Amino acid sequence: MAGEDLVQATIAGCWGPTIDQFFQVRAYSKAGMGPWSVSSDAMQVDPERPSKPEAPDRFDLLPRAVVVHWKPSDSFGCEIQAFALRYAESRDMSRCCEVSGIKGKKTNVAVTSLQPARRYFFQVRCINAMGASDWSDPSEPVMVRQDGRRKPWLRVIEIQ
Repeated sequence: MAGEDLVQATIAGCWGPTIDQFFQVRAYSKAGMGPWSVSSDAMQVDPERPSKPEAPDRFDLLPRAVVVHWKPSDSFGCEIQAFALRYAESRDMSRCCEVSGIKGKKTNVAVTSLQPARRYFFQVRCINAMGASDWSDPSEPVMVRQDGRRKPWLRVIEIQ
C-alpha cells in the first residue's frame, strides 16, 4: 500500500500458542468512530521458552546422596522436553556442578557422591524447543543423611 500510513499495534494478554485468535480494527477521529473492519485471518502467538521454575522443594535424603524433586514451569505452548539440575555448596551457586543423566521429562533425580556434613543448594531449569528457562532460585540448604557408620579406618578401642 504505497503512500499510505500504516499503523502497527502490539497486543498484550493474548491467549497462548496454538490458539487461533482473530482481530478487527476501526478508525477514530474528531468526526467519531468508523465501522469495524472485516475479521482478520486466524493468527497465533509464537511459542516461547519456558518460564523460570520454582526452586526444588522436596528432597529424599540418603547417605551420600539426595533425590531432588521439582515441578515443571509453564511451557508457553511448546512442550517441555528436558530438565537441567545443578548444585553448589553456596547460595550464590558459584562453583556449581551440573547433574548429568536426567532422562526426558523425569522430574526427580538422585544426586550422588555428596559429602556428609556439607550443605548443598539446588537449581533447576526447563528446556523446550524454543530454549532453556532461567535457572530457578536456589533451594533451601540440604544435607545428606548421616548413616551412623564408622569410617573404615577408624577403630574403637575399649579401655578397661
